[in-house]
Amino acid sequence: MKRFLKYAFGLLLVSCLVIACDDSDDNAISGFSIDTSELTLGAEGGTQVIKVSSGSKWVVRVNQPWIKVVPSNGFGNVECDVVVDTSLSNEIREAQITFLPANQPVQDVAVHQTGFGKMIGLSTQQVEVANMGKYGKRYFEIDVTTNVDFKVEIPYESQSWIKLEKQPDVTLDYGARPQTTKVRFNWEMNTEPQAREVAINFVPVYEEDVLEQEVVLNVMQEAAPLIEDNRAGDSLALIIIKEKLNGMVSWDMTDKIDFWDGISVWEKTDEGVSPEMVGRVRRLDMRLINTKEGLPMELGKLRYLESLVIYGNANRHILPDRLMMGPALAELEYLKHLTIGSYGITDINPNLELTKPKATLESLNLTANNFTSLPYSISNYNFPKLIALNLGGMRRYDTKKDLRDDVWQANWGMRIPASQITRLFEWEKLEYLHLSYGYIYGELPDMKGWNAKYYTAEQIAANDTLNSASEANKQRLMTEIPRVLPNIKELALNLNFLSGNLPDWLLYHPRLNDFLPDMKIFTQENGYDRNGNVPRFDNAPENMEYFYEFYPAARPEYLE
Repeated sequence: MKRFLKYAFGLLLVSCLVIACDDSDDNAISGFSIDTSELTLGAEGGTQVIKVSSGSKWVVRVNQPWIKVVPSNGFGNVECDVVVDTSLSNEIREAQITFLPANQPVQDVAVHQTGFGKMIGLSTQQVEVANMGKYGKRYFEIDVTTNVDFKVEIPYESQSWIKLEKQPDVTLDYGARPQTTKVRFNWEMNTEPQAREVAINFVPVYEEDVLEQEVVLNVMQEAAPLIEDNRAGDSLALIIIKEKLNGMVSWDMTDKIDFWDGISVWEKTDEGVSPEMVGRVRRLDMRLINTKEGLPMELGKLRYLESLVIYGNANRHILPDRLMMGPALAELEYLKHLTIGSYGITDINPNLELTKPKATLESLNLTANNFTSLPYSISNYNFPKLIALNLGGMRRYDTKKDLRDDVWQANWGMRIPASQITRLFEWEKLEYLHLSYGYIYGELPDMKGWNAKYYTAEQIAANDTLNSASEANKQRLMTEIPRVLPNIKELALNLNFLSGNLPDWLLYHPRLNDFLPDMKIFTQENGYDRNGNVPRFDNAPENMEYFYEFYPAARPEYLE
């Protein structure tokens, strides 16, 4: 037991000696010293350490609010953290730290903080995009860190395929401290077999903001697949067209295109076929699509296309107020029959969009698009071979029954007076003209102006219906009843907002009975036209008896 007590007493004695040595170290410090008299930091701020050695107590003072010293007082050997906030300026700023030790001279530390350089920094300097992609997904974003107002400059020659969504609006509410914003670019699909590249410059808005170096974003887009002028090229073009239009058609790619739905090809036995045309696509019929853009350029690769039907766009009603077909079909010199229906286009310019086909087209069906006026370019001058024209269903919103100005909106549909369709009635080659289910209002033109045309004795003699008229009625045909649409086989004007009197040229047209007039002529909409009139014809006949008396040869056998 005594031995244990001795051992414990020895440990206590050693501990006391150690404590005595520590106390002697602090007591051994004399005076006051710091290890630096100057600190320099960058604009982003941060923390630096000052080592203090003092034999007496001290406190510290700073003369700027953007500096903190921790701890701010002490005794003995102490490490002080000097915390400097981020600068808000482009200029150098200064501060002073003052140590005040008891019974010792004060000591100062000068603090220098450099300002931010004027900068525009990009999260990446190079972006690569695919040659094609779905609508709404063809974009990329980059982060831009800047302390100056800047703008984005895209070379003019590249603006057709890459566009800035909007010029950036940076809120520089922290002085020169850099802020980060997102910038979004939208890109168009590449239809050419060459890659394309653009250098986009980011430049300060104000000349006095001079950057240390140019800021450039390089964007490269991969090349499109090469579509060769052969049967394999047609197959590739069709696949890309389907992808771009989001077509609902289902094709088995392991089959020949001869067996794909909606496709037919030229056969050796087809009239007028040449050897290079055999096996190439002759007809494409694609319905139920989902796009917000014009026609795919790959349609133009179907060089020998004779008939094209694109119909039924799910986005028709929400498309922009200006959507053209685009130049995809401009060079198709064999195209005869064209239907772009319920797609959403708002206008057509045959000189640009149908440069070659306008001379070969025999039928043009633009039904159920978003036209708000009758395109001036649709005329017999631009389409010399056209015999069938369909401009029906020009209603974006088909529930509208009131055409008055106080409720009407321009993008609802093609609200035009009947006088504007006069030039369509002057189109003598037309055999089919459909203008049903639109917003055409007012009275049909009587076509009796200075340029009115009347039947000749030879024309009357050559037509059984006309020739069955009495001599008095033949005289009326040659002097009073204009010859309008003499070759027409189908005419549809129903479900518009027409009113007033039916003109003589229509009431006594030799083919009126073939038009099914009760359904396709006389029946108009319920509602109000632009002038507040209720659509209806004041002189619509109750039956066709007047017509059969005028043209006895037109009376059906079952009525005899």
